Amino acid sequence: MKDTGAKKRTGDVSVGEHFDIEVPDTAHQISSDSWFQVAFVLTTGINNAYVLGYSGTVMVPLGWVGGVVGLVLATAISLYANALVAKLHEFGGKRHIRYRDLAGFIYGRKAYCLTWGLQYVNLFMINCGFIILAGSALKAVYVLFRDDHAMKLPHFIAIAGLFCAVFAIGVPHLSALGIWLVVSTIFSLIFIVVAIVLAAKDGVKTHSRDYEIQGTPLSKLFTITAAAANLTFVFNTGMLPEIQATVRQPVVKNMMKALYFQFTVGVLPMLAVTFIGYWAYGSSTSTYLLNSVTGPLWVKALANISAFLQSVICLHIFASPTYEYMDTKFGVTGSTLALKNLTFRIMARGGYLAVSTLLSALLPFLGDFMSFTGAVSTIPLTFILANHMYYKAKDNKLNHMQKLWHWVNVVFFSLMSVAAAIAAVRLISVDSKNFHVFADLRKTKTMSFTGTQQKCRACEKTVYPMELLSADGVPFHKSCFKCSHCKSTLQLSNYSSMEGVLYCKPHFEQLFKETGSFNKNFQSPAKPLTDKPTPELTRTPSRVAGMFSGTQDKCATCSKTVYPIEKVTVESQCYHKSCFKCSHGGCPISPSNYAALEGILYCKHHFAQLFKEKGSYNHLIKSASIKRSAAAAAAADAAVEAVPES
Repeated sequence: MKDTGAKKRTGDVSVGEHFDIEVPDTAHQISSDSWFQVAFVLTTGINNAYVLGYSGTVMVPLGWVGGVVGLVLATAISLYANALVAKLHEFGGKRHIRYRDLAGFIYGRKAYCLTWGLQYVNLFMINCGFIILAGSALKAVYVLFRDDHAMKLPHFIAIAGLFCAVFAIGVPHLSALGIWLVVSTIFSLIFIVVAIVLAAKDGVKTHSRDYEIQGTPLSKLFTITAAAANLTFVFNTGMLPEIQATVRQPVVKNMMKALYFQFTVGVLPMLAVTFIGYWAYGSSTSTYLLNSVTGPLWVKALANISAFLQSVICLHIFASPTYEYMDTKFGVTGSTLALKNLTFRIMARGGYLAVSTLLSALLPFLGDFMSFTGAVSTIPLTFILANHMYYKAKDNKLNHMQKLWHWVNVVFFSLMSVAAAIAAVRLISVDSKNFHVFADLRKTKTMSFTGTQQKCRACEKTVYPMELLSADGVPFHKSCFKCSHCKSTLQLSNYSSMEGVLYCKPHFEQLFKETGSFNKNFQSPAKPLTDKPTPELTRTPSRVAGMFSGTQDKCATCSKTVYPIEKVTVESQCYHKSCFKCSHGGCPISPSNYAALEGILYCKHHFAQLFKEKGSYNHLIKSASIKRSAAAAAAADAAVEAVPES
């Protein structure tokens, strides 16, 4: 090993100044890598499968303007904040190869302990996230070819944890990644190319998309806040000094080269996938882009396998500060293949990853908690501390405006950290009713795995969570949710149905214009959506409900109980016979003679008449939204009135 003892070394502290730089003790190899290799370490961190889902986690809640502007600003601000930390690497004549060393040198022992605690929690949660991501990618491959329930997500998480442990034992430190960075880049490119090509292909086929930010004003506020916080996580590791420790002298100059590479060449693939994915699928884009795309099974399998293997390598990068601490603490020196060192890595790193894997399998909905820890650790480490440490270290060399600028950054990102933490706590609170340990092993419906017992209404095969799309309560594979006329993939925001048959809105309107009615050129519904009972109708009723079959069903129009003798069921919705009528003229309709748009029922006569008035259905969509809101308010009032007075 190199640099395992404290040494003196000449280094550049600032322009025109040369000092003997003290290098702290470490069991890991430092000052050995080119700036280009370090640049690929940084780029690997931002081009992983999780970050490549930003079309769903950032663009969907922020929209085109907010998403594009936000990503551009996040790129510039992150480069600036990382540059501040990089320039302090040799501050005060000492090499700060750990983030906690730099904070401790500037602030004191308490800051050292606080920074180490924040960094450890941050990196531990990131590691758990990569294990869950790797397990999910592995399961996605499995369900592409096996239509059974023998293997559950915790099983795949355990397999992913085993792979991560083997890799951690075989690769002793960051500098040893070498060829693995090339392999990681290949995996990233496979994932990126597949995602871009399949998303672009789907985008060309889709005639219309909805880019509107969904939700109530209050929910929008929280989701936008959370998405804005996610922007700060894109380019930041919370471990920049540890990565910079591996670069050759001059460390500041070479690290700046690596950062410029990361924020130019390295960021382009992420931006391309983000924008193309959102363009193709709009507000229905999945947070894991491969869940939205359609294409050959072998191509999707290849992309998921690449995501799995690349996640294993990414985890090793983010776990390296913990490995370095354990190796240095227990004095691991000498050959990496020595039996003593190999045994130590098996015990120490294997134990660490065993705990991480167990927690990941126990709580596969850990993403909610990761958002919280990111808010209270990633933002402070990357932005608040970076600006304040630079301000404190360079106090005598900064003018008044520069000092004010750093304080503005400290205050702004402190407020963002608090807001992101509040949004994360709210998310945890909202989702808490769905939290179950070892969720995928339970037969009850759970947060991320609802629908594993559901069957697609188009092909009648099992629908798994990563491929589930629910339209009016009816489950479909995303690849099966197509227009019956042109076979193009539909989105929830751009489909219409006639007697249970799906159409894209352009062809729904075009076919009417060509024929003047809905009775011609419409394919006969070979498999109406009401042919089979929905999961809601086949669930086992309670003992009391069993005595009065159907008492659990509520009318979609009036929200009151529907009993079997008066029930009509269409598209998974229950109605009283008296409520199953045209919403425009009150005309009686039947399951074989109705039209539906955005969940609102019409008779065919008035549906055609309303189209003729405007030449499109846009005004009906707005009207449907108003009617749904009014119905929801009425249902809420009825529920309040039903509560007995105490």
